[in-house]
Amino acid sequence: MKKILIAFYTRTNATRSLVKTIAGELNEHYVPTPGRGKNRLAPACDLVEYTPKRHYSGIFGFLRALSETSKDKVTELNEYRFDFAEYDAVIFCGPVWGGKLSVPLRSFLTQVKNQPKNWALCLSCSIDKEDLTAAKDEAAAIVGSEPMSFGAVARGCENFDKRVRTFCAPIIEKMGE
Repeated sequence: MKKILIAFYTRTNATRSLVKTIAGELNEHYVPTPGRGKNRLAPACDLVEYTPKRHYSGIFGFLRALSETSKDKVTELNEYRFDFAEYDAVIFCGPVWGGKLSVPLRSFLTQVKNQPKNWALCLSCSIDKEDLTAAKDEAAAIVGSEPMSFGAVARGCENFDKRVRTFCAPIIEKMGE
């Protein structure tokens, strides 16, 4: 397994919970790390949370979020520090609002388009079994390529862990090559 970055946004901490589960699944697959000794192992995932300068908390934030999402808007993000060149893959995680990419997720993808060679997308949603193919297609159009894995998981959904493992399987396979 190679080095993976999980970049995420969360409004209500649902995505953070999903990210921790994904990282736990991927970090079960450790890699030898140069400079740490022959038998030393390091976690496969680093996490970075990107945040918008404009907050979406509370009822007014929720209403603004839905309005801006329906208009496919982007927003300014706070500064984040990492270099895509240090990672073999990037997993983008974020919520869907009204069946579409959330404004912060769309904004982040717009800023980093064409940078990650290998990427995956996992969306947190409030409705299980929601068809989010359009959201995946929008993300692929922004990034400029198809994701190596796509998943959408609702908090508390049936088979949550199994769905996360299913999402992670192609990443583990691709990164193990």
